[in-house]
Amino acid sequence: MKPRLATLARQAGRALASSRLWSALGVLSASVILVNVNVLCARFYQRWDWTRTESFTLSSPTTKLLASLEEPIDIVVFLTRGDRLLVDVRHVLEEYTAHTRQLRIKYIDPERDPAEFLALQQKFGIVAGKSQDGKLLTDASLVIARSNDRWFLTPEDLVGLDSEGNVEPRLEQALTEGIAQVTRGESLTVCFSEGHGEVSIDDVGPQGLAELRLRLSKSNLHVEAKDLSKAGLKKDLLKSCQLVVIAGPGTVFDAATAEALRAYYLAGGNVLVLLDPIVADAGQLQKSGLAPLTLAAGIELGDNFVLERDPELRLPDGFGEAFLATPAEHAITQGLRRADTKIDFRVLVVGAQSLGSTEGSAAKPLLTSSNQSFTLTDLSAVERGNGELIPRGDTAGPYVLAFAADRATVTGEGVATPAPEDGAPRGRGQRMVVAGAANLAWSRGWRDPTLVGNRLFVENAVSWLVDRPALVSVPKRRSFPAGLNVTEESLSDVLLYVMVYMPLTAALMAAFVLYRRRKAPEDPPAGEANGST
Repeated sequence: MKPRLATLARQAGRALASSRLWSALGVLSASVILVNVNVLCARFYQRWDWTRTESFTLSSPTTKLLASLEEPIDIVVFLTRGDRLLVDVRHVLEEYTAHTRQLRIKYIDPERDPAEFLALQQKFGIVAGKSQDGKLLTDASLVIARSNDRWFLTPEDLVGLDSEGNVEPRLEQALTEGIAQVTRGESLTVCFSEGHGEVSIDDVGPQGLAELRLRLSKSNLHVEAKDLSKAGLKKDLLKSCQLVVIAGPGTVFDAATAEALRAYYLAGGNVLVLLDPIVADAGQLQKSGLAPLTLAAGIELGDNFVLERDPELRLPDGFGEAFLATPAEHAITQGLRRADTKIDFRVLVVGAQSLGSTEGSAAKPLLTSSNQSFTLTDLSAVERGNGELIPRGDTAGPYVLAFAADRATVTGEGVATPAPEDGAPRGRGQRMVVAGAANLAWSRGWRDPTLVGNRLFVENAVSWLVDRPALVSVPKRRSFPAGLNVTEESLSDVLLYVMVYMPLTAALMAAFVLYRRRKAPEDPPAGEANGST
């Protein structure tokens, strides 16, 4: 009997040891599987945005900018834990860090970490104060910093309200523009001409250039206004300018000013000309006086007025002066290509003149009208309002509305490219873009989502002219209602749910439970349960 018990004990011991071994192997296998899963998740990181407005899906300009980062950038978030923006900021920054390792994110709660906030406040020069209820307020919700370059973002930069009271997300736009601002490096100078009735960079109206000035400044481009009507200053006035912009002059340039601009261009400068037809009081068209400048790049001014007859391109209002131009193949117009469809973003032109190129010119077309368009050289009939439109002889379109020239020379006149003089712009130069319409740069193009083509065209033209990466132009997010929209009908529904539906549902559930308990059979006696009589 004892040997049998000993044998059983040994078998039980071996079974226990085997069970422990298999348990250990199971734990080890599970650990290996978990490690492999974590490695695969880290290697093939993927996030999904299930929000209706795709609030956390980054646009193509943002991902391209993040992929190009080569130096670390610090982003310090000064939001309290009770701030509604903190959750959105965290999610968006997590999406940013998923595309680059160059971002160092730090969250500082000014109310919970006053000492650390005070140190960073002195470092960045942040202004802080308290409201009447004791809440700490700062003039910067986020600070983007790289070395000595800093960019501040306020709550108004992160979110706003549109004209209808809907929430307008601006978080990605603000973050991407801030990162671009601190990574641009040395600032270049863009000079806007004035003194000849040009559109002003200080005009905040829809037909002003204030939005363009703001976009250039946020892309680390220094903007200055240069009065070209002052005699004796023209030669030295443009030496510091990497780009000269002439936008919609209303008066004729004199020969000396045109020659000074031509000399600037041939010496290595870059020029952007947005030239509306100049109409006299009687309706006749005048020459702008800028022909010597544009001919230096092989571009001829039409000095006419283009009208569009294609009903699919012209706007319903007016007589065909406002229409959609078709982009041509060029580096500037590549930004007008849509990734999800074969249809390009169209560019709206208003009151344009046609352009031409000289023989042997290197100028390339950028925008064209349709083959149903025609031109006028006299608008007196339109000025009188009788609607009589008499086209000039060459009535067959299409017409070129914008040209781009890269280091072009006018071989017909034998003009050679001289070496840059001392103090003249150096580096990439002798690039010129001439467009026959000034409305391309109006502030309306940045404020109206339907004019995204105008915005992209101007931004890419400036980038091409100064030989810099494309300016940041993050598409606007869709607006959504702010808070709850409670109507009289919805208040009645709430009353029914709270006062009728919810109590009635609870009463029905209670009645069902009580009914089930009363219907359940009673427990049998103890003797019957044990099978005894």
